[in-house]
Amino acid sequence: MKLFSSLHQKIEGTGLDTLYIYYHRHRGRGREAVIRDYLGDNVSEKEIKRISRRMRYAFLRYGWKFDEYFEWHFEELTHKERKSFVPDLHKDYFCDMINPKQGIKVFMDKGLTYLKFKPFYKRDVCAVKSWEKDGSAFADFIHRHPTFIVKPLTASMGNGVQIFRDSNASAAEDICKSYPEGLIAEELIEQVDELKEVFPHSVNTVRITTLILKDGTVILHPFIRFGRGENIVDNGGQGGLFCAIDPATGRVTAVRDKHSRAFEQHPETGHQLIGFTVPRWKDACDLALQLAQVYPECRYVGWDLALTNDGWVMVEGNSRGQFIGFQLPALKGFRSEFEQLKSRL
Repeated sequence: MKLFSSLHQKIEGTGLDTLYIYYHRHRGRGREAVIRDYLGDNVSEKEIKRISRRMRYAFLRYGWKFDEYFEWHFEELTHKERKSFVPDLHKDYFCDMINPKQGIKVFMDKGLTYLKFKPFYKRDVCAVKSWEKDGSAFADFIHRHPTFIVKPLTASMGNGVQIFRDSNASAAEDICKSYPEGLIAEELIEQVDELKEVFPHSVNTVRITTLILKDGTVILHPFIRFGRGENIVDNGGQGGLFCAIDPATGRVTAVRDKHSRAFEQHPETGHQLIGFTVPRWKDACDLALQLAQVYPECRYVGWDLALTNDGWVMVEGNSRGQFIGFQLPALKGFRSEFEQLKSRL
């Protein structure tokens, strides 16, 4: 542990620290878990060892996380094609370099995000750090909204999200204690019928990423996510679909899930996805550009937006918003464009 801490201190801030920490945490059986997640349990030990070596090579040679080995179809690509993808670890280093630490702190805490962007939520929200500090306000919130959604304050990828229905204030303390790191409770978003028809069980959100350059603010490869199965969230890590959007028209052009399986229709509802046009698309882009100017010190943010009958609302912001939605749906690397954008910072 001392050796690990010493090495991390020496390379901190170089970009190598992000790579080292990931590898240290996911070495060994971490790779086997990823292999079984993508290929199932009927994989021989010999094949696991072979793929594990290839995943290690992809990490050391290209900086790919172990799941990116499967997402980008590593074995089917040439060296040039592999280098065209921007791995998630490189993205993290980029975001941490151009976004201030205080800004990252704001977006990592959903309560702080709400305080910063409250006018854009357009719904009742209650952030709870602890029962002792915020229990009374939480009980009052439940009294106003017996049905509501709860998210951990600092979790991501849809983890820990629950909807509580027909609750009463007497349940507030028990709910609070089941989220020891804090929670944010929100009045439910009622999305428009056009998005509900595609998938009704989750709020299907648009991710519009903005990057503030020296010569203006640009929107980077927007996408919309649709939930799957009975999930109440649309996150890719929970089985949701990534749908690339033509930024000029709002039209869906390519669709894949986290396991890199392509779709043309929604697998549960049968609704056509390729060619689907997001309603009120220009309004969504305008809102993202407006949000980018609220906290311009954070130059790179992925904005999650939901469409209600009263217009677009903010769901959350991500100061480390992933590049997976840029690259996965069409299996096209973002490297060339990424390098050009960096030259304009």
